[in-house]
Amino acid sequence: MRCYLACVFLLFTATSVSAVERLHDLTVADYPLGEHRYLVYIEDKASGNLKSAAIWQRNVSEAEYQGQAVIKTEQHWRSPDGKSDRDILSYNRIDNFQPLYHRSHSAKGDEAFVFSEQLIAGDADLANNLKADFSLRHQPGLLNWELDMETFALLKLNQQQSITLPFYHPGSKTEPALYTYQVSSKDYQPPYGAARPCWVLSYSDGEKYQVDFWLDKSSGQVIYMQEQWGNTLRYKIKIS
Repeated sequence: MRCYLACVFLLFTATSVSAVERLHDLTVADYPLGEHRYLVYIEDKASGNLKSAAIWQRNVSEAEYQGQAVIKTEQHWRSPDGKSDRDILSYNRIDNFQPLYHRSHSAKGDEAFVFSEQLIAGDADLANNLKADFSLRHQPGLLNWELDMETFALLKLNQQQSITLPFYHPGSKTEPALYTYQVSSKDYQPPYGAARPCWVLSYSDGEKYQVDFWLDKSSGQVIYMQEQWGNTLRYKIKIS
């Protein structure tokens, strides 16, 4: 694991256009503060049948964590049957959006992690933390994949061909990795109203997975996402 991580981040430092080059010297004014709500639904590609639907509420604010000013992100996912409901709390540094703390609650229980300069560790102070014994070496520049849309809003994109981000889903068995997104410029036509100029971030694993994020050029926020793996399609549509 340690050798793998070292190799990954050596490669990361050699990329020509990286997120770390852009995520520095940030201030609170750079963040999309406030409440943002998304309709998230999954359908079968072949039949078009709806498989699930939910509303995701994401609240971004300035807060205090362990005596320092931070960015606090709260997520509340709600679905009709409650099966995919989650409540997520994240604290990140303001100047570079590096993670400091992450906690997720679902029907399975609680998972919580503390990020230091060298280690991602399970929060031993949280009672019944399912990941209390978790430990992983923390490399500089690593980003929280649970906050991908908030990360994208900070990138100040232009017409470069691609941008590389080092993402990790806290607690996941999938190791930290680099993800290179192709950048293009297109107009997004919503179901109603005028077309909106967007940056489109596109990623594919070259096999069965493809995702496109449409970012409003005026705000940097994700307003539409389409994701496909196998015969499954998932959409995220910003509704407020």
